Amino acid sequence: MKYAAILIFLASILLAGCFGINFPGSENNSVVTNTTGNLSVTNASNSSNGIIIISQTNTSAELNQSEKPPEENGTIVIRPEENVTPGAHYSETPNDRFAVYFINVGDNIGQGDAIFVKRGDFDMLIDAGPTRNSNLVVDFLKRRGIDDIDVLVSTHADEEHYGGMDAVLDNFPVEEFWWTGKSYDDAVYGSLVQKVTDNGALIKIVKRGDDETFNSLNFHIMNPKEGSTFSDSDNNAIVTKITNGDFCILLTSDITSSVSSDLVNTENVTCSLLQLPYHGLGKGNFNVDLFLLKVNPSYVFVSGGSYDPSQDGRGTRPPVFAKLNLRSISYMENYNSGTIKIESDGVSYSVENVD
Repeated sequence: MKYAAILIFLASILLAGCFGINFPGSENNSVVTNTTGNLSVTNASNSSNGIIIISQTNTSAELNQSEKPPEENGTIVIRPEENVTPGAHYSETPNDRFAVYFINVGDNIGQGDAIFVKRGDFDMLIDAGPTRNSNLVVDFLKRRGIDDIDVLVSTHADEEHYGGMDAVLDNFPVEEFWWTGKSYDDAVYGSLVQKVTDNGALIKIVKRGDDETFNSLNFHIMNPKEGSTFSDSDNNAIVTKITNGDFCILLTSDITSSVSSDLVNTENVTCSLLQLPYHGLGKGNFNVDLFLLKVNPSYVFVSGGSYDPSQDGRGTRPPVFAKLNLRSISYMENYNSGTIKIESDGVSYSVENVD
């Protein structure tokens, strides 16, 4: 009977291999296909165990992995390794409250932007401030027990926004990386994108009209506009509208008036909360009257540094603040108040300062 049991066990293993049966722990959730075209990442359906399956399409035929990624017209062509890790894995908790943090990463010598979005086990980091203040972002995440970043978003090739990402990559695994696909010949930025790729993250080049949903939070991309590339990276920056139930927040990065004017004419920008474009500085808010009219926010946030760049052509904030006061719109600056936390249940929201 002992030998018979052994024979039966061995036979079952052979049969499992023949018929494709997976034993617990052997599931492969990454689907990789090869076509022709550009690199893209798409969402697949939820698995029965609550894990989001992300599939990556490798769209370059016969890739030479030893080659350095080429750059054409400021666009880095990412050539991922053949064996990539699955995308964002987190527990679905759509009834949890969620929070958006404007991390205080600016200072008295320059601007900076880093925004953290969290619902339950889902963690998204949008930008990471300048290199000189990268420790502020890393410390912020570690104090909150963050062990990985499900989605890391780089809005554009501006050191005030991407500088701290190198330190983030050194301290946290990143599942998925979003960017515009444009490096604007910034070699440091190009190296950063290559580093996150080499670390095994799934890469997605986002554009206007893209929609992704994570843990019942919808992320609608409003910029950059496909087929319309600006000569400066600021206007090519990613603009995201985050929506859950009756709540939404519009994150505008460094766009200037030319893009905000286009958005109010082509997109539904109406939103409860608004991040002022371009750190609230005049250059990005020449048409702020129309923008405020269309967005119709109840609260406005300014993320940046206390440095007043009145002498470098970017304009100051007081005229913009005067227009907010004229419309009785409340606003808060993270460089004065410290990191700002907005928490919502999809209906109401609260605003507070946190360490």
